[in-house]
Amino acid sequence: MLRALQVGVAATMLTLGAGCSSPEVDVPDRLLQPDDLPAVEKVDVVDRSAVSRVGCADLALEYNLTITDGADATAVYTLRSGDEVRSAVQGTRLTATGIDHTLEELRSMIDRCESTSPHEFTSLDLPGDAVGFRDTADSSRGAVVTERAYAPIDDRSAVVVTTIHRGDGEAEVSVAELVATALRRAEG
Repeated sequence: MLRALQVGVAATMLTLGAGCSSPEVDVPDRLLQPDDLPAVEKVDVVDRSAVSRVGCADLALEYNLTITDGADATAVYTLRSGDEVRSAVQGTRLTATGIDHTLEELRSMIDRCESTSPHEFTSLDLPGDAVGFRDTADSSRGAVVTERAYAPIDDRSAVVVTTIHRGDGEAEVSVAELVATALRRAEG
C-alpha cells in the first residue's frame, strides 16, 4: 500500500512538473526572442542594463558605459543546459557623442585586458563593427566562460549580447552565432 502511494505521489508530481513553466514574459520586440535560442527554461526582463562582471580590472568601468538616458531593458534567458543568454539594446553613454565613442572605449578596454587579465581573455573576431570578448575564469564550481558582443545598430545605439557558461564543455550557443539575429531584431 505504501509503495502504491509513493508511486502515485511521484506520478502526480511528474505530471504537475511537466506542465509548469515560467509565466509568459513580454520580451520587447527589439531584443532576442525565446525562438532565437535553444531550449529556453526561464525568461526574465529587467528594466536596466544587466552587464555581468568579468575578472579583468580594465573592464571594471564597462558598466559605466551602459548608463544611458534611455529606457533600457535586458532579457535574461536561462537555457535548459544551464547556460545564460542576455540580450539588450543600449543607447549612447551619457557623456558620449555617439555609439562609436562607446565602442572605441570598449575596444581599448578589451585590448588592455588581453595582456593584463589574470584569466584567459581574448577578443572575439566578429562581423562588421561589432566588438566583443571571451573571458574564462576559474571558480569553485569549475570554469565560468563569459562572452559579450556589442554591435552598432545606428549612431546612437548598439545591441549587447552576453552568454555565460559554467562548468566543463562548451556553451550551447555563442555570441558570434547570436549577434546577427540580435541586430535584425533591434533594427525591426
